[in-house]
Amino acid sequence: DTQGRFLADKLKDNTSVKFFLLSCYNLVDDGALALATVLETCKHIRRVQLRDLRNSREAMIFFKALSGMKQLEELSIRHSQIDNNSAKYLGLIAESHPNLQELRLVDSQLGGSSLSTLSRALQSSQKLRRLYMINTEMNGDYSGRCLGNMLRHNTSLHELYLCENDLGDDGTAAMVEGLLENSILKVLDLRSNGIGKEGSHALSSLLKMTKSLSCLLLSANRIGDKGAEVLSQGMFDGHLKRLDLTDNGMG
Repeated sequence: DTQGRFLADKLKDNTSVKFFLLSCYNLVDDGALALATVLETCKHIRRVQLRDLRNSREAMIFFKALSGMKQLEELSIRHSQIDNNSAKYLGLIAESHPNLQELRLVDSQLGGSSLSTLSRALQSSQKLRRLYMINTEMNGDYSGRCLGNMLRHNTSLHELYLCENDLGDDGTAAMVEGLLENSILKVLDLRSNGIGKEGSHALSSLLKMTKSLSCLLLSANRIGDKGAEVLSQGMFDGHLKRLDLTDNGMG
């Protein structure tokens, strides 16, 4: 707390720092509040990365402050627990910030209702161009439906990175249902998601229909020979420019 308040005091008068990265290994409530409060007033800080927010109180303190940083352009949350309450504030940031173009959620727990809360907010984001949800414990049909609903309504995202989750065939198919109604996504990263033949069917249908998707990353899945054959059927008339099928058990 003492060191957190000391750093906050020094930041009050600083006008040169543009990028703020904090790994909160021993930060507790008072220090977090002091830093978050001064962050909200630092109009020159454009990029923020927060790591190791180990409890919901710390996350809420910082997310509330970040919701007032209208100049924010990039936000990265790593190694953190995001519950439903903190997801509401994170969704508010993604939905309403006029300059936020990139949101990264990496190696963080984002399961159940928190994913649903965040994805609903992302439906109406206007400026967000790149969304990273890497190793966030998403899995199966429920996660896929949350993502699909978000993609069905979102009109700003150009790049979506979902690698190192466990969407599998069911989650991929559910997500594709929403993505079929999306006309702006250009990059889709589904590396290491346990996708097999059935998921390849869904992606093949997507490639037949979409005109916007130009990059599809599928390495380290379970597509195999049969999945590859199915997938290729969707690529004859597509607009795909980059395809990664590394490490998929093909002969």
